[in-house]
Amino acid sequence: AALDGPTQTVGAILHLAFRYFGFGINSLMMLVLFRLIFRRASIAIGTGIAVVTFIFYVGDGSAAPYLLPVALIQAAVIVLSNVRYGLLGAAVGSTTFGLFMGIPATLDLGTWYVGSGVLVLGILAGVCVFAWRQIRAGDHQDPITT
Repeated sequence: AALDGPTQTVGAILHLAFRYFGFGINSLMMLVLFRLIFRRASIAIGTGIAVVTFIFYVGDGSAAPYLLPVALIQAAVIVLSNVRYGLLGAAVGSTTFGLFMGIPATLDLGTWYVGSGVLVLGILAGVCVFAWRQIRAGDHQDPITT
């Protein structure tokens, strides 16, 4: 969708953010459920990563062996960012992962699709800065500026 123009690119980014926000909410609810069942955080996190990996690996219908590491990394990003930074961190982390997997990136500025790639990177940078500032709102020692 990023090669169709700026309007479709922004629409695809918002759709992806909405989809991964739902994944973040679902993984958060799974973590709470597994924490109640297993009574240990480490077991709940490991089980959550395993279940989300299974959902991503089998969910699209093409369970090729080379997709297992990608599904595992994606599940770990969602679950661990949900544990460490909360729902906003999980949504931004997984949306960033999804955008980097599908961005039409090029170093050749003469190609016709460089505008879409720059637009995606600009939106991605803005969302990451916004999320970083929101996540760190209560923390007065910002490690980037100090």
